Amino acid sequence: MGSYAAYTGAMNIPPERFPTFNRYMEKILNYGGIIWRYNRKVMGHDITLICPVNFMNEETVRFCLNYFDDSFGETATYDVKTGALYTGKVGDRAFEAVIDAAYMLYEVFLNNPVGIAITDDEWWNENILGWINHILGTHYTKEARTHVWMLAEYFQEMRECNYRYRMMPDGYRFACMIPEEEDLLYIERGENETNQKMIISEDTYEYDVWECRKALVQYYNTFQDRKQQALENLSAFLKLARKERTQNVDDTLEKIAELSLYMPARVFLYLTAEIQGKDFWTMWDELKDEVYHDEQMKNYPRDILNQIHDWWVCGVHDICTADYLHTTDDDRLYWWHETSEEVIISSEMDKILKKLAAIHNEILKALQETDLKSHTDLSLMEVLERIHKSYGHVYAFDTMFDEFLDHTDRLPYKAAVEMLSYLTDMEKEENPLKNVAISIPVVTLTKRFLAVLANIPLRKKYFEF
Repeated sequence: MGSYAAYTGAMNIPPERFPTFNRYMEKILNYGGIIWRYNRKVMGHDITLICPVNFMNEETVRFCLNYFDDSFGETATYDVKTGALYTGKVGDRAFEAVIDAAYMLYEVFLNNPVGIAITDDEWWNENILGWINHILGTHYTKEARTHVWMLAEYFQEMRECNYRYRMMPDGYRFACMIPEEEDLLYIERGENETNQKMIISEDTYEYDVWECRKALVQYYNTFQDRKQQALENLSAFLKLARKERTQNVDDTLEKIAELSLYMPARVFLYLTAEIQGKDFWTMWDELKDEVYHDEQMKNYPRDILNQIHDWWVCGVHDICTADYLHTTDDDRLYWWHETSEEVIISSEMDKILKKLAAIHNEILKALQETDLKSHTDLSLMEVLERIHKSYGHVYAFDTMFDEFLDHTDRLPYKAAVEMLSYLTDMEKEENPLKNVAISIPVVTLTKRFLAVLANIPLRKKYFEF
Protein backbone atom coordinates (compact mmCIF):
# COMPACT_ATOMS: atom_id res chain seq x y z
CA MET A 1 0.00 0.00 0.00
CA GLY A 2 3.04 2.28 0.09
CA SER A 3 3.20 3.48 -3.52
CA TYR A 4 2.19 6.89 -4.80
CA ALA A 5 1.09 8.46 -8.07
CA ALA A 6 0.84 12.09 -9.11
CA TYR A 7 0.70 14.63 -11.92
CA THR A 8 3.50 17.20 -11.99
CA GLY A 9 1.60 20.01 -13.68
CA ALA A 10 -1.34 22.18 -12.67
CA MET A 11 -4.77 20.55 -12.98
CA ASN A 12 -6.23 23.56 -14.77
CA ILE A 13 -8.86 22.30 -17.18
CA PRO A 14 -9.99 24.90 -19.76
CA PRO A 15 -13.67 25.72 -19.08
CA GLU A 16 -14.76 24.89 -22.61
CA ARG A 17 -13.18 21.41 -22.33
CA PHE A 18 -14.28 20.72 -18.77
CA PRO A 19 -17.39 18.63 -19.58
CA THR A 20 -15.31 16.37 -21.82
CA PHE A 21 -12.60 15.96 -19.20
CA ASN A 22 -15.13 15.09 -16.48
CA ARG A 23 -16.77 12.55 -18.77
CA TYR A 24 -13.40 10.96 -19.51
CA MET A 25 -12.36 10.87 -15.87
CA GLU A 26 -15.65 9.34 -14.77
CA LYS A 27 -15.39 6.63 -17.41
CA ILE A 28 -11.81 5.74 -16.46
CA LEU A 29 -12.68 5.44 -12.78
CA ASN A 30 -16.01 3.71 -13.36
CA TYR A 31 -14.92 1.15 -15.95
CA GLY A 32 -11.73 0.64 -13.97
CA GLY A 33 -13.82 -0.75 -11.12
CA ILE A 34 -13.13 2.05 -8.66
CA ILE A 35 -15.76 1.99 -5.91
CA TRP A 36 -16.69 3.46 -2.57
CA ARG A 37 -17.55 1.01 0.22
CA TYR A 38 -19.71 2.11 3.13
CA ASN A 39 -22.00 0.79 5.85
CA ARG A 40 -25.70 1.45 6.12
CA LYS A 41 -27.92 0.62 9.08
CA VAL A 42 -31.29 -0.75 8.02
CA MET A 43 -33.84 -2.26 10.41
CA GLY A 44 -31.17 -3.09 12.96
CA HIS A 45 -28.78 -4.59 10.40
CA ASP A 46 -25.37 -3.13 9.56
CA ILE A 47 -25.08 -3.72 5.80
CA THR A 48 -21.89 -3.06 3.81
CA LEU A 49 -22.63 -1.77 0.32
CA ILE A 50 -20.55 -0.64 -2.63
CA CYS A 51 -21.08 2.26 -4.99
CA PRO A 52 -19.21 2.67 -8.31
CA VAL A 53 -17.93 6.12 -9.22
CA ASN A 54 -20.71 8.39 -10.46
CA PHE A 55 -20.31 12.14 -10.94
CA MET A 56 -24.03 12.88 -11.26
CA ASN A 57 -25.32 15.14 -8.48
CA GLU A 58 -21.97 14.96 -6.68
CA GLU A 59 -19.51 17.77 -6.03
CA THR A 60 -16.84 15.59 -4.44
CA VAL A 61 -16.51 11.90 -5.21
CA ARG A 62 -14.69 9.62 -2.76
CA PHE A 63 -13.27 6.16 -3.41
CA CYS A 64 -10.82 3.74 -1.87
CA LEU A 65 -11.28 0.26 -3.39
CA ASN A 66 -11.14 -1.64 -6.65
CA TYR A 67 -14.00 -4.03 -7.31
CA PHE A 68 -12.05 -6.56 -9.34
CA ASP A 69 -9.34 -7.65 -6.94
CA ASP A 70 -10.23 -5.85 -3.69
CA SER A 71 -7.03 -3.83 -3.89
CA PHE A 72 -7.26 -0.54 -2.06
CA GLY A 73 -5.48 2.68 -1.24
CA GLU A 74 -5.98 5.60 1.08
CA THR A 75 -9.25 7.42 0.49
CA ALA A 76 -9.01 9.46 -2.70
CA THR A 77 -11.26 12.30 -3.86
CA TYR A 78 -12.13 13.90 -7.16
CA ASP A 79 -13.57 17.39 -7.22
CA VAL A 80 -16.23 17.39 -9.93
CA LYS A 81 -16.34 21.21 -10.01
CA THR A 82 -12.60 21.87 -10.33
CA GLY A 83 -11.37 18.67 -11.99
CA ALA A 84 -8.73 18.06 -9.32
CA LEU A 85 -7.79 14.55 -8.19
CA TYR A 86 -6.32 14.00 -4.72
CA THR A 87 -4.78 10.70 -3.69
CA GLY A 88 -2.57 9.44 -0.89
CA LYS A 89 -0.99 6.01 -1.03
CA VAL A 90 -2.50 4.14 -3.95
CA GLY A 91 -1.60 0.60 -2.94
CA ASP A 92 -0.91 -1.78 -5.77
CA ARG A 93 -2.60 -3.98 -8.36
CA ALA A 94 -5.86 -2.80 -9.97
CA PHE A 95 -6.49 0.23 -7.75
CA GLU A 96 -3.06 1.63 -8.50
CA ALA A 97 -3.39 0.85 -12.22
CA VAL A 98 -6.59 2.87 -12.51
CA ILE A 99 -5.21 5.81 -10.51
CA ASP A 100 -2.14 5.76 -12.78
CA ALA A 101 -4.49 6.07 -15.75
CA ALA A 102 -6.41 8.90 -14.08
CA TYR A 103 -3.23 10.93 -13.67
CA MET A 104 -2.12 10.02 -17.20
CA LEU A 105 -5.37 11.57 -18.45
CA TYR A 106 -4.17 14.97 -17.22
CA GLU A 107 -0.93 14.50 -19.13
CA VAL A 108 -2.45 13.61 -22.49
CA PHE A 109 -5.54 15.81 -22.22
CA LEU A 110 -3.69 18.99 -21.23
CA ASN A 111 -0.37 18.30 -23.00
CA ASN A 112 1.31 20.70 -20.59
CA PRO A 113 5.07 20.97 -21.24
CA VAL A 114 5.75 20.66 -17.51
CA GLY A 115 3.09 18.09 -16.68
CA ILE A 116 3.57 14.33 -16.72
CA ALA A 117 2.04 11.49 -14.77
CA ILE A 118 4.34 9.94 -12.21
CA THR A 119 3.62 6.34 -11.29
CA ASP A 120 5.34 3.75 -9.15
CA ASP A 121 6.55 1.87 -12.23
CA GLU A 122 10.31 1.96 -12.67
CA TRP A 123 9.85 2.42 -16.40
CA TRP A 124 7.25 4.12 -18.56
CA ASN A 125 4.28 1.78 -18.81
CA GLU A 126 2.82 2.07 -22.31
CA ASN A 127 -0.18 -0.05 -21.29
CA ILE A 128 -1.58 2.87 -19.28
CA LEU A 129 -1.99 4.98 -22.39
CA GLY A 130 -3.13 1.95 -24.40
CA TRP A 131 -5.99 1.36 -21.95
CA ILE A 132 -6.99 5.03 -21.90
CA ASN A 133 -7.29 5.01 -25.69
CA HIS A 134 -9.26 1.77 -25.55
CA ILE A 135 -11.76 2.87 -22.94
CA LEU A 136 -12.23 6.42 -24.30
CA GLY A 137 -11.92 5.73 -28.01
CA THR A 138 -9.14 8.31 -28.25
CA HIS A 139 -5.79 8.32 -30.07
CA TYR A 140 -3.48 9.96 -27.55
CA THR A 141 0.28 9.70 -28.01
CA LYS A 142 3.27 10.28 -25.74
CA GLU A 143 3.74 13.80 -27.06
CA ALA A 144 3.88 15.44 -23.63
CA ARG A 145 7.05 13.48 -22.93
CA THR A 146 8.94 15.16 -25.77
CA HIS A 147 9.33 18.29 -23.63
CA VAL A 148 12.32 16.68 -22.02
CA TRP A 149 14.38 19.71 -21.07
CA MET A 150 11.47 21.77 -19.76
CA LEU A 151 10.48 18.83 -17.59
CA ALA A 152 14.03 18.45 -16.33
CA GLU A 153 14.05 22.09 -15.27
CA TYR A 154 10.60 22.01 -13.75
CA PHE A 155 10.57 18.68 -12.01
CA GLN A 156 13.41 18.51 -9.52
CA GLU A 157 13.30 14.73 -9.20
CA MET A 158 13.86 14.37 -12.94
CA ARG A 159 17.45 15.27 -12.24
CA GLU A 160 17.95 11.88 -10.68
CA CYS A 161 18.51 9.08 -13.14
CA ASN A 162 15.65 6.86 -11.95
CA TYR A 163 13.09 9.63 -12.52
CA ARG A 164 14.59 10.46 -15.88
CA TYR A 165 14.10 6.86 -16.94
CA ARG A 166 10.46 6.87 -15.91
CA MET A 167 9.81 9.01 -18.97
CA MET A 168 11.13 6.26 -21.21
CA PRO A 169 10.35 2.60 -21.91
CA ASP A 170 12.74 -0.12 -20.87
CA GLY A 171 15.10 -0.75 -23.78
CA TYR A 172 15.36 2.92 -24.78
CA ARG A 173 16.95 4.20 -21.62
CA PHE A 174 20.46 4.54 -23.09
CA ALA A 175 19.36 5.48 -26.59
CA CYS A 176 20.19 9.08 -27.49
CA MET A 177 16.94 10.08 -29.10
CA ILE A 178 16.88 13.88 -29.23
CA PRO A 179 19.48 16.51 -28.24
CA GLU A 180 17.69 17.35 -24.98
CA GLU A 181 17.64 13.68 -23.99
CA GLU A 182 21.29 13.28 -24.94
CA ASP A 183 22.17 16.31 -22.83
CA LEU A 184 20.50 14.76 -19.79
CA LEU A 185 22.42 11.56 -20.42
CA TYR A 186 25.69 13.50 -20.58
CA ILE A 187 24.84 15.43 -17.40
CA GLU A 188 24.14 12.18 -15.63
CA ARG A 189 27.06 10.09 -16.88
CA GLY A 190 29.54 12.64 -18.20
CA GLU A 191 30.29 13.39 -21.86
CA ASN A 192 33.80 11.98 -21.64
CA GLU A 193 32.63 8.65 -20.22
CA THR A 194 29.72 8.45 -22.65
CA ASN A 195 31.58 9.21 -25.85
CA GLN A 196 35.17 8.11 -25.26
CA LYS A 197 34.59 4.55 -26.55
CA MET A 198 32.24 5.53 -29.39
CA ILE A 199 33.11 6.05 -33.02
CA ILE A 200 31.23 9.27 -33.69
CA SER A 201 30.21 10.48 -37.13
CA GLU A 202 30.84 14.15 -37.85
CA ASP A 203 27.22 14.80 -38.79
CA THR A 204 25.80 13.91 -35.38
CA TYR A 205 24.89 15.85 -32.27
CA GLU A 206 27.30 13.68 -30.27
CA TYR A 207 30.18 14.87 -32.47
CA ASP A 208 29.32 18.53 -31.94
CA VAL A 209 29.14 18.00 -28.17
CA TRP A 210 32.58 16.43 -28.40
CA GLU A 211 33.79 19.48 -30.37
CA CYS A 212 32.44 21.74 -27.64
CA ARG A 213 34.35 19.77 -25.05
CA LYS A 214 37.62 20.04 -26.98
CA ALA A 215 37.10 23.78 -27.39
CA LEU A 216 36.43 24.20 -23.66
CA VAL A 217 39.46 22.14 -22.65
CA GLN A 218 41.65 24.31 -24.87
CA TYR A 219 39.99 27.43 -23.49
CA TYR A 220 40.51 26.49 -19.84
CA ASN A 221 44.12 25.45 -20.49
CA THR A 222 44.92 29.03 -21.52
CA PHE A 223 43.91 30.20 -18.06
CA GLN A 224 46.02 27.60 -16.23
CA ASP A 225 45.19 28.08 -12.52
CA ARG A 226 42.76 30.95 -13.01
CA LYS A 227 39.69 28.69 -13.21
CA GLN A 228 37.31 31.16 -11.61
CA GLN A 229 38.33 33.91 -14.00
CA ALA A 230 37.85 31.54 -16.93
CA LEU A 231 34.37 30.60 -15.72
CA GLU A 232 33.37 34.23 -15.23
CA ASN A 233 34.55 35.14 -18.73
CA LEU A 234 32.68 32.20 -20.24
CA SER A 235 29.52 33.04 -18.31
CA ALA A 236 29.64 36.62 -19.52
CA PHE A 237 30.12 35.42 -23.11
CA LEU A 238 27.14 33.03 -22.90
CA LYS A 239 24.93 35.97 -21.95
CA LEU A 240 25.61 37.73 -25.26
CA ALA A 241 23.10 37.80 -28.10
CA ARG A 242 23.86 35.95 -31.32
CA LYS A 243 25.19 39.00 -33.19
CA GLU A 244 27.45 40.01 -30.30
CA ARG A 245 28.89 36.50 -30.11
CA THR A 246 30.20 36.85 -33.66
CA GLN A 247 31.82 40.27 -33.28
CA ASN A 248 34.96 41.37 -31.43
CA VAL A 249 35.30 38.00 -29.70
CA ASP A 250 38.42 37.29 -27.66
CA ASP A 251 40.78 34.84 -29.39
CA THR A 252 40.38 32.37 -26.55
CA LEU A 253 36.63 32.19 -27.24
CA GLU A 254 36.78 32.06 -31.04
CA LYS A 255 35.98 28.35 -31.44
CA ILE A 256 33.34 28.48 -28.68
CA ALA A 257 31.74 31.48 -30.43
CA GLU A 258 31.50 29.51 -33.66
CA LEU A 259 29.92 26.52 -31.91
CA SER A 260 27.50 28.73 -29.95
CA LEU A 261 25.71 29.64 -33.16
CA TYR A 262 24.13 26.19 -33.28
CA MET A 263 24.82 24.56 -29.90
CA PRO A 264 22.73 25.36 -26.77
CA ALA A 265 24.37 27.32 -23.96
CA ARG A 266 23.59 24.49 -21.54
CA VAL A 267 26.10 22.28 -23.40
CA PHE A 268 29.00 24.58 -22.52
CA LEU A 269 27.83 24.73 -18.92
CA TYR A 270 27.40 21.00 -18.31
CA LEU A 271 30.74 20.31 -20.00
CA THR A 272 32.32 23.00 -17.81
CA ALA A 273 30.76 21.37 -14.76
CA GLU A 274 32.29 18.05 -15.79
CA ILE A 275 35.72 19.52 -16.50
CA GLN A 276 35.87 21.59 -13.30
CA GLY A 277 34.07 19.14 -11.03
CA LYS A 278 31.12 21.44 -10.36
CA ASP A 279 27.39 20.75 -10.06
CA PHE A 280 25.71 21.61 -13.33
CA TRP A 281 22.21 22.14 -11.95
CA THR A 282 23.47 24.72 -9.45
CA MET A 283 25.17 26.60 -12.27
CA TRP A 284 22.14 26.29 -14.52
CA ASP A 285 19.71 27.60 -11.90
CA GLU A 286 21.86 30.71 -11.57
CA LEU A 287 22.38 31.37 -15.29
CA LYS A 288 19.51 29.80 -17.29
CA ASP A 289 17.48 33.01 -17.50
CA GLU A 290 20.49 35.07 -18.64
CA VAL A 291 22.31 32.87 -21.16
CA TYR A 292 21.47 32.92 -24.87
CA HIS A 293 18.66 30.80 -26.33
CA ASP A 294 18.99 31.99 -29.92
CA GLU A 295 21.06 29.13 -31.32
CA GLN A 296 19.97 27.64 -34.63
CA MET A 297 20.24 23.89 -34.25
CA LYS A 298 21.47 21.78 -37.13
CA ASN A 299 19.19 19.31 -38.86
CA TYR A 300 21.04 16.12 -38.06
CA PRO A 301 20.68 13.06 -40.33
CA ARG A 302 18.07 10.50 -39.24
CA ASP A 303 20.25 7.57 -38.32
CA ILE A 304 18.94 4.65 -36.29
CA LEU A 305 19.18 6.55 -33.02
CA ASN A 306 17.29 9.53 -34.37
CA GLN A 307 14.56 7.24 -35.66
CA ILE A 308 13.88 6.12 -32.11
CA HIS A 309 12.49 9.59 -31.59
CA ASP A 310 9.44 8.41 -33.52
CA TRP A 311 8.57 6.38 -30.44
CA TRP A 312 7.63 9.57 -28.65
CA VAL A 313 5.04 10.73 -31.13
CA CYS A 314 3.66 7.48 -32.53
CA GLY A 315 0.49 5.89 -31.25
CA VAL A 316 0.27 2.99 -28.83
CA HIS A 317 -1.53 -0.30 -29.10
CA ASP A 318 -4.89 -0.44 -27.35
CA ILE A 319 -5.20 -2.82 -24.43
CA CYS A 320 -8.59 -3.98 -23.22
CA THR A 321 -9.77 -3.49 -19.65
CA ALA A 322 -9.59 -7.16 -18.71
CA ASP A 323 -5.94 -7.40 -19.80
CA TYR A 324 -4.92 -4.07 -18.27
CA LEU A 325 -6.44 -4.87 -14.88
CA HIS A 326 -5.62 -8.59 -14.95
CA THR A 327 -9.24 -9.65 -14.65
CA THR A 328 -11.84 -11.20 -16.98
CA ASP A 329 -14.94 -9.92 -18.70
CA ASP A 330 -16.95 -12.43 -16.70
CA ASP A 331 -15.87 -10.58 -13.56
CA ARG A 332 -17.07 -7.32 -15.11
CA LEU A 333 -20.74 -8.24 -15.54
CA TYR A 334 -21.87 -5.05 -13.80
CA TRP A 335 -20.43 -3.10 -16.76
CA TRP A 336 -22.05 -5.20 -19.48
CA HIS A 337 -24.31 -3.41 -21.92
CA GLU A 338 -26.09 -4.87 -24.91
CA THR A 339 -24.98 -2.09 -27.28
CA SER A 340 -21.30 -2.29 -26.35
CA GLU A 341 -18.55 -4.85 -26.83
CA GLU A 342 -16.63 -3.59 -23.81
CA VAL A 343 -17.76 -6.65 -21.81
CA ILE A 344 -18.19 -9.92 -23.70
CA ILE A 345 -19.70 -12.75 -21.67
CA SER A 346 -17.90 -16.03 -22.21
CA SER A 347 -19.78 -19.10 -23.43
CA GLU A 348 -19.05 -20.78 -20.10
CA MET A 349 -20.53 -17.87 -18.10
CA ASP A 350 -23.49 -17.74 -20.47
CA LYS A 351 -24.26 -21.40 -19.68
CA ILE A 352 -23.93 -20.75 -15.94
CA LEU A 353 -26.31 -17.80 -16.05
CA LYS A 354 -28.82 -19.83 -18.01
CA LYS A 355 -28.63 -22.58 -15.36
CA LEU A 356 -29.18 -19.99 -12.64
CA ALA A 357 -32.09 -18.53 -14.58
CA ALA A 358 -33.72 -21.96 -14.79
CA ILE A 359 -33.38 -22.45 -11.03
CA HIS A 360 -34.68 -18.95 -10.41
CA ASN A 361 -37.72 -19.80 -12.49
CA GLU A 362 -38.33 -22.98 -10.45
CA ILE A 363 -38.13 -21.03 -7.19
CA LEU A 364 -40.41 -18.40 -8.63
CA LYS A 365 -43.10 -20.97 -9.43
CA ALA A 366 -42.92 -22.41 -5.93
CA LEU A 367 -43.28 -19.12 -4.09
CA GLN A 368 -46.64 -18.21 -2.60
CA GLU A 369 -48.17 -14.78 -2.99
CA THR A 370 -48.97 -14.80 0.72
CA ASP A 371 -45.31 -14.38 1.81
CA LEU A 372 -45.00 -11.47 4.22
CA LYS A 373 -43.19 -8.40 2.96
CA SER A 374 -41.40 -7.91 6.28
CA HIS A 375 -40.07 -11.44 6.05
CA THR A 376 -38.54 -10.74 2.64
CA ASP A 377 -37.00 -7.46 3.84
CA LEU A 378 -35.35 -9.19 6.74
CA SER A 379 -34.24 -12.14 4.62
CA LEU A 380 -32.42 -9.90 2.14
CA MET A 381 -30.38 -8.25 4.86
CA GLU A 382 -29.70 -11.49 6.67
CA VAL A 383 -28.52 -13.07 3.44
CA LEU A 384 -26.17 -10.16 2.67
CA GLU A 385 -24.73 -10.39 6.17
CA ARG A 386 -24.17 -14.15 5.71
CA ILE A 387 -22.50 -13.54 2.35
CA HIS A 388 -20.08 -11.06 3.89
CA LYS A 389 -19.40 -13.40 6.80
CA SER A 390 -18.83 -16.39 4.51
CA TYR A 391 -16.89 -14.77 1.66
CA GLY A 392 -15.36 -11.57 2.99
CA HIS A 393 -15.13 -8.87 0.33
CA VAL A 394 -18.34 -9.68 -1.51
CA TYR A 395 -20.91 -6.91 -1.33
CA ALA A 396 -24.15 -5.85 -2.94
CA PHE A 397 -24.29 -2.72 -5.07
CA ASP A 398 -26.28 -0.03 -3.30
CA THR A 399 -28.57 0.56 -6.30
CA MET A 400 -29.49 -3.13 -6.34
CA PHE A 401 -30.06 -3.10 -2.57
CA ASP A 402 -32.40 -0.11 -2.79
CA GLU A 403 -34.29 -1.58 -5.72
CA PHE A 404 -34.84 -4.86 -3.92
CA LEU A 405 -36.10 -3.08 -0.80
CA ASP A 406 -38.54 -1.15 -2.97
CA HIS A 407 -39.90 -4.37 -4.48
CA THR A 408 -40.08 -6.73 -1.54
CA ASP A 409 -43.61 -7.76 -2.52
CA ARG A 410 -42.55 -8.86 -6.02
CA LEU A 411 -41.99 -12.60 -6.51
CA PRO A 412 -38.98 -12.35 -8.89
CA TYR A 413 -37.12 -10.38 -6.24
CA LYS A 414 -38.08 -12.87 -3.52
CA ALA A 415 -36.78 -15.71 -5.70
CA ALA A 416 -33.48 -13.89 -6.27
CA VAL A 417 -33.04 -13.44 -2.51
CA GLU A 418 -33.60 -17.15 -1.99
CA MET A 419 -30.96 -17.92 -4.62
CA LEU A 420 -28.51 -15.69 -2.80
CA SER A 421 -29.33 -17.58 0.38
CA TYR A 422 -28.60 -20.91 -1.31
CA LEU A 423 -25.17 -19.59 -2.38
CA THR A 424 -24.19 -19.21 1.28
CA ASP A 425 -25.13 -22.81 2.13
CA MET A 426 -24.24 -25.07 -0.77
CA GLU A 427 -24.27 -28.19 1.43
CA LYS A 428 -27.91 -27.80 2.41
CA GLU A 429 -29.82 -30.89 1.33
CA GLU A 430 -32.72 -29.09 -0.37
CA ASN A 431 -30.40 -26.57 -2.09
CA PRO A 432 -31.29 -26.66 -5.83
CA LEU A 433 -27.77 -25.44 -6.69
CA LYS A 434 -26.10 -28.36 -4.95
CA ASN A 435 -26.14 -30.73 -7.90
CA VAL A 436 -25.68 -28.16 -10.64
CA ALA A 437 -22.36 -28.45 -12.44
CA ILE A 438 -20.70 -25.04 -12.06
CA SER A 439 -17.00 -24.75 -12.77
CA ILE A 440 -16.19 -21.62 -10.78
CA PRO A 441 -15.76 -21.15 -7.01
CA VAL A 442 -18.94 -20.30 -5.10
CA VAL A 443 -17.47 -17.00 -3.88
CA THR A 444 -16.82 -15.97 -7.50
CA LEU A 445 -20.30 -17.09 -8.53
CA THR A 446 -21.86 -15.10 -5.68
CA LYS A 447 -20.00 -11.94 -6.59
CA ARG A 448 -20.96 -12.28 -10.25
CA PHE A 449 -24.60 -13.02 -9.42
CA LEU A 450 -24.78 -9.85 -7.30
CA ALA A 451 -23.34 -7.94 -10.27
CA VAL A 452 -26.00 -9.35 -12.58
CA LEU A 453 -28.75 -8.41 -10.13
CA ALA A 454 -27.42 -4.83 -10.12
CA ASN A 455 -27.18 -4.63 -13.92
CA ILE A 456 -30.85 -4.32 -14.87
CA PRO A 457 -30.47 -4.86 -18.67
CA LEU A 458 -28.36 -7.98 -18.05
CA ARG A 459 -30.71 -9.23 -15.36
CA LYS A 460 -33.64 -8.86 -17.73
CA LYS A 461 -31.72 -10.70 -20.44
CA TYR A 462 -31.34 -13.83 -18.29
CA PHE A 463 -33.82 -13.56 -15.42
CA GLU A 464 -36.56 -11.54 -17.12
CA PHE A 465 -37.19 -9.03 -14.33
